[in-house]
Amino acid sequence: MSLEFVYSEKGKRKFIDSGHLFVKDAATEEKTFWKCDQYQNLVCRARLHTRHDKIVKRVGEHNHAGNAARVEVVKVVNQMKNDARETQDVPQRIITNSFIGLSQAASGLMPNISTLKKTIRNTRRLADRAPPNPNSLVDLVIPNDYQITHHDDQFLMFDSNDGWHRAFSELIGASHPTVWKFISSLKDEQALNEGKIEQYVAGANPPPSKK
Repeated sequence: MSLEFVYSEKGKRKFIDSGHLFVKDAATEEKTFWKCDQYQNLVCRARLHTRHDKIVKRVGEHNHAGNAARVEVVKVVNQMKNDARETQDVPQRIITNSFIGLSQAASGLMPNISTLKKTIRNTRRLADRAPPNPNSLVDLVIPNDYQITHHDDQFLMFDSNDGWHRAFSELIGASHPTVWKFISSLKDEQALNEGKIEQYVAGANPPPSKK
């Protein structure tokens, strides 16, 4: 049976085995070596060897019982982080949904609400973090997320007039933005104008032009 994996607070992969969590210790081309994640706190010497995500050898015994509730908490927090990255739900809704079906034992081990909200905010902040600004055009590698619009289309390429340039500078909020803020603002500007076009097609009157 394939291993079931979860992720630690630092994003490191752990796997679940009979109510215990294991963290990676070392690896070769053929095997990965794992140790109980309580190897420091409880000086647990239990270890596992895996090949292609399947257990091939067990070494030593745990000096503590498995804790299904603790594993359940890790799974729930992992799911909360996924929801934070993939949805626009407010933190309270994500937390409320996460507690549905949670066992009483796991509920007692869950972090407090303020800590969970902070976890959700941090997860979203990391997900939205832009790459470092390149030092030159040679260093500029544009990730896929910055190459498409909010509708997953390729950017429209065009030139415009100085008036639009001034308005766009105000939208960005800086005369010399980072390239990532510039691209993100382009996407926002295109989405805004697409919305205006849809309104005009539906019969809305465009604003009077300034003279």
